[in-house]
Amino acid sequence: MNWTSITGASSGIGKSYALLAAEEGRRLVLSGRDEDRLQETKLACLTAGASDVKTIICDYSNLDDIEKFIQFHQEVGPIERFVSCAGFGRFANVLEHDNAHMQKMLQVNLIATMLIVKEMALLMLNQNLDHGEIGVITSVAGKIFTPKSGFYAASKAGLHGFCKALAQDLWDTPITVTSILPGPTDTAFFNHEANGQAYFEHVKQFATTPEKVAKKMHKALAKGRTEITVPAYYEGIYHLIQLFPETGAKVIHSFYTLGNYR
Repeated sequence: MNWTSITGASSGIGKSYALLAAEEGRRLVLSGRDEDRLQETKLACLTAGASDVKTIICDYSNLDDIEKFIQFHQEVGPIERFVSCAGFGRFANVLEHDNAHMQKMLQVNLIATMLIVKEMALLMLNQNLDHGEIGVITSVAGKIFTPKSGFYAASKAGLHGFCKALAQDLWDTPITVTSILPGPTDTAFFNHEANGQAYFEHVKQFATTPEKVAKKMHKALAKGRTEITVPAYYEGIYHLIQLFPETGAKVIHSFYTLGNYR
């Protein structure tokens, strides 16, 4: 049996997707930064029905960890599905943003993720499997821009563009690439700092859940879709903004300020 590899599996969307995959009896490779929480996810997945679970600690800001991650996957066996959920956000006015946080966010969310996805795509191609799926959590923030999300939005817009281009590059291969764009999701993602909690207060009215994102992602991967937005109405909002950009920008700013945007 082939393996399903999931990054960011210690919490949030990554953990929810791991549990969903476990219910199908899949063999799982789970990675994340927090070993204790990763072991909790492993136990939960085994209880849910996973046939085997391996774990590996990987910090996307550490190049040595990334190299070990790739080597681990070269040795573990055929990877049928790779799902990248790792990432983090810091939310502040661009002019007030800490430069170190900005650089780390671009390194983790964009550069390291592109590097790992590229290497996993090469690995999967060399396995000569009949099919394989790559799923990458990008974000609605990469298409619909709110105040205090500038650097995070930039990292996710870049990642979304990368995924769409990679899907084209792999078009005539057995490997499909799906970009998953969730809206703000009610997880611990926003709890790491006061600014994140304050940002979530402005957008929580329409917050989705990690379980809903995981289910939609699961279906999209199985169908080989190139892109899916959760909740779907964000796609409608995006198209309206494209048609009426000036009005859209004013509405977004007004709703965010009122704490009702979503």
